[in-house]
Amino acid sequence: MVAVKINILLADPEVNSLFEVINEMKTKNCEFSLVDNGAAAQKEIRDHKTKFDIIFLSPDITKPSGLSVIKFAHQFAPGIPLFIMTSLSSTPDREVDLVDAGVSGMIAKPFGATQMMNALGPLFKSFDEGSVLELSKKFDDKVDEELEGKDQEFVAIQAKYFVSGSKCLFDVYVKLRENKFVKILQGGDPFEPERLLGYLKKGVEHFFIRKEAQEAYVSYCDKVSSAILKVEQIPLDKKFSLLFNQCESTLNTLVELGVNNETIAYSQRFTRNSIELLNHLGKKHDGIGKLLKDLTQFEHSSAVVLLAGMFAKELGVETGKSLETLGLACMLHDIGLYLVQEQEEEVISKSNKRFRSEEEIEERLKDPKCFAEEKKNLSHLLEKHAKWAVDYLSEVEGVNPVVMQIIAHHHAYDEKEKGTWSGGTIHPMAEILALSDRLVKLLKKFQQTGASKEYLKNALQSTMSVFPMRIQEVFLKTFNI
Repeated sequence: MVAVKINILLADPEVNSLFEVINEMKTKNCEFSLVDNGAAAQKEIRDHKTKFDIIFLSPDITKPSGLSVIKFAHQFAPGIPLFIMTSLSSTPDREVDLVDAGVSGMIAKPFGATQMMNALGPLFKSFDEGSVLELSKKFDDKVDEELEGKDQEFVAIQAKYFVSGSKCLFDVYVKLRENKFVKILQGGDPFEPERLLGYLKKGVEHFFIRKEAQEAYVSYCDKVSSAILKVEQIPLDKKFSLLFNQCESTLNTLVELGVNNETIAYSQRFTRNSIELLNHLGKKHDGIGKLLKDLTQFEHSSAVVLLAGMFAKELGVETGKSLETLGLACMLHDIGLYLVQEQEEEVISKSNKRFRSEEEIEERLKDPKCFAEEKKNLSHLLEKHAKWAVDYLSEVEGVNPVVMQIIAHHHAYDEKEKGTWSGGTIHPMAEILALSDRLVKLLKKFQQTGASKEYLKNALQSTMSVFPMRIQEVFLKTFNI
């Protein structure tokens, strides 16, 4: 099994006073880089920008100041959470300056491991190997023996993206026919890749695990994938494959919402082809290459492509040229959001934060500390990012002009709801992109909040009301709602 740790940069002029809590956190799967001045902190961030999961910073740091270190982190390692470690000696004004500079929160000294783990929040997902292996002991089926089991008791995992370490932590099955399975790997045994390769050569497309192990498997994939994605030497195409594992929970949600396996398999192939095409363009064009390295935007865009593929199939968008055009538009629809922040200081938040998604901007706009000028700039960024994407892509050789038209219209239905749309007839493939973009955001909220499926179904139906009837009919057919 791959050992995955939370990597923490801790910057404090009195770092020696924190050794007790640091040593306790080391027993909880955390690794630390410790520095006592601003210059050393900046060097760590610059030299290891993909290494750290979180930064803890004292406002008393000097040479340069804590504020300078935070601005440096936003520039060279955007997206990493930053926490201030406050103390009685810290001045309130300095704390306010740092909060306004875009930190994630504060933790008061002296603090213990519990407070630090609370600050880590969702980063600190424990993976208990022992409890996972206990799941295997609940069932007495033997390797290579056929067994009866209801299909709904098992979860399908795309075979070519199956993840395991040197020891297999999960019972793994192959489906023979309806309600009939055979176990090919036993949880706790050494991993035997040749057995899985043998099944792949026979044309097996999915392996199966018990429904009870699904959450643990997704957690395991998150841990392994997150660690590997940080390694800069790993090629982008390998990282893309790993991100498919992180989508397993989304795919299973789609299955539970009634999307059939044939449609999902088709859409996965469509997504893969779109990513490969984008990777090819990224090697030639710096702006697209930068977008590919922003894994937050990449993951959102590839999820949009996945859903768009489902709807395209039902709407009869099947020619190679049309699918290529739709896939590129979905992958690049938010590139304006990213590139403009690279170039234009006035559209960046006063917090010096670079926003990686529309949701992040919308959350900042709700923040009481987001005042009039910043709201104006961020609203302008939301409003104009599609146009900026079109302006950039019009200069990129090899991009079909229809891609620009689709992107230009992808917020048309948002504007229709507000009564501000004046762009005329909406391109049919822009309708697919607009629908997919909305649904990805809803599915993400559903997965984060754990809301009931009934609530999700109602939310999905509600968001459909603005779309034409033919789009609504395809949605209902695809999701079986």
